[in-house]
Amino acid sequence: MNDPRNLSSSKRTRAPIACLRCKRRKTKCNGTRPVCTPCQKARASCTWAGVSHMGADMGEEYASLLQYTRSLESKVAELEGRTQHNIAPASEHQVTSVTAELSTNVALLSMNATAEPFFVGATAGFSVSKMVEGILSQSPIPHPALNSIASSNMQANSDVCPPTNNQTRPDPQVEQKLVDIFFSRVHPRYPFLDRFSFEEFYQSYQVSKDTRTVSPSKPFHLHMVLAISARIMQLHPEMGGNISPEFYYSNATRYVDEALQAPGLERIQSLLLLALYILRTPGSISNLGGWHIIGFAVRYAVELGMHRNIKCGGPRTQDPYRIEIRRRVFWSAYVLDRAVSLTLGRPFALSENDIDVDLPVALEQIPVNGKEIQYNQSSAALTATKTSSLSSFVHLCRLRRLESRIKQELYSASSPATMQDYTYDTTIDSYRQELLEWLNNIPFFTPDGKLQEGYSLYDTPEFFRIQYSKALRMLLQHRITHFSSETYSSKDKEYLALSARAAGDICQYYRTLHQRRPLGWNFLALHSIFTAGLTLLYCIWAEREHADLARFEDIRSCSNVLFAISERWPTATKFRDIFEVLAKRMIDLVSLSSIPHGGLDDAPFLPEARISPAGALQESTGFPAMNQDDFWAMLDELVDDDYIRSQFQLNGADSSWGLFDS
Repeated sequence: MNDPRNLSSSKRTRAPIACLRCKRRKTKCNGTRPVCTPCQKARASCTWAGVSHMGADMGEEYASLLQYTRSLESKVAELEGRTQHNIAPASEHQVTSVTAELSTNVALLSMNATAEPFFVGATAGFSVSKMVEGILSQSPIPHPALNSIASSNMQANSDVCPPTNNQTRPDPQVEQKLVDIFFSRVHPRYPFLDRFSFEEFYQSYQVSKDTRTVSPSKPFHLHMVLAISARIMQLHPEMGGNISPEFYYSNATRYVDEALQAPGLERIQSLLLLALYILRTPGSISNLGGWHIIGFAVRYAVELGMHRNIKCGGPRTQDPYRIEIRRRVFWSAYVLDRAVSLTLGRPFALSENDIDVDLPVALEQIPVNGKEIQYNQSSAALTATKTSSLSSFVHLCRLRRLESRIKQELYSASSPATMQDYTYDTTIDSYRQELLEWLNNIPFFTPDGKLQEGYSLYDTPEFFRIQYSKALRMLLQHRITHFSSETYSSKDKEYLALSARAAGDICQYYRTLHQRRPLGWNFLALHSIFTAGLTLLYCIWAEREHADLARFEDIRSCSNVLFAISERWPTATKFRDIFEVLAKRMIDLVSLSSIPHGGLDDAPFLPEARISPAGALQESTGFPAMNQDDFWAMLDELVDDDYIRSQFQLNGADSSWGLFDS
């Protein structure tokens, strides 16, 4: 009897789409583009459904996609044949076991990311494991059990979709606008691409779409840049244009296998582009794929020794251009790793003690000949003769290093168990002073402080103050949640006031920036605003007998910003609804106990335009009595979303949900 497993390999392959003539005549069509074999023999016109109105370039590209699909199908059939004949049952069990183990480990890691015994998101663990398998299977990292995993698992990302027939490539002017958007809005924050070489390839690509003579990572980078910019435009309706980011993302996935196999810096750049796209994808709020991908990027950088200072070597290692591009790639990966790891409460991909490479030079363009770079022989550091918009990136790197030290000393497993002793408060005050010094040294880009037309968000004073306030909130968060009414001291009161002011500034400055020019929100910004709002509510609860009315205005700002985010990013609606319910309950609780009648104005606390399921959520929770003293019990009662509940866990500092119990 024939083995049923062998039947699939003998099945006749069919063309994905038959031409109109072969369909009409019910003739076998081999799908060859632009003219199939039957039509060629009959010297007849060969037309295809859905592509008759495409331009010549789009038709050729569509034909190329079909040819690529047939090539993949033949490779899959060949691999299936080898698997069926050459892999023993024990090996099959081993591969299946390792795959299942990887998925399980990722799920368990997700469960413990915020020290909670729950999954982070309904499907985060499984989908991320598939993405990780796809990346590993396309890398030269030795892993015998994972070598047989199909690279098509990369398609597990729900945002990947093939380009549809009615999606035509925008004209070159639109794509040039997308390139400009990337280098004006993304590049100042993560300058890991060399704009000169990128523009050079882009111009040649516009002339000829032939990419066979260039590195496969070049077209991948191009399509990912266009996809990220199209996502930004999608989040900015006022910018005009209706360009699908999935169109460019699906084109980029055609080159993802080769791009992730590329040696050196190109592979790290590809991973960083993937991470940036995921962080700006609305459906990825609970998806941890970005954290995994950034971790791979940092580890590849470590393999290349990019985290260490180059003190000796040949002419290649001493080339100023190569030194500078390596530093920009490494520090971009570093900043992303720190930002995402601090947000998710996970360990960093690289310890701070292992890094001694210098920061990049604050020059707009990377100097090819090295004339604009001076070597400081005493410190072996590169210094620039002038400043530019890249100065904000360099200054942000210094803050991330300071935040890393704070997390290592105050939030690691070896941090002191007691929070109320002299040495602990001394450490906090020392870090506060360093944060103030960082804030006082922010670069100024205009002498009069006025922003020019087309300014970058990362050059504004509000941006730096938001970063300072986020760091200060993180520094104090663990401290303010570990005091009791019996031991309440003047230091506790001081730290509560500082925390409330830092959280309030985050909300106020975000509102200012958004009113000045609508922002393109991402997961990290949403997390910052939501946790700032929770910090405000906690500080009000902790001092509910002497509530400061100014904090209610900060809460109103937080609510306004969350509403603005949810308008452009529907996935954020659940964050907005949760905060609305918590804020209203907190206002009711505090106003009954401490605020005189008429102390709050008659204006609605939350925007009247909000018609959301928050009311239904409020009615279904069975909120405890208004004299409830346990802030955490209130949140636990109202919030049933595991991911949202984890956001105030404070970077995994503790292992229990009772972190805020007094």
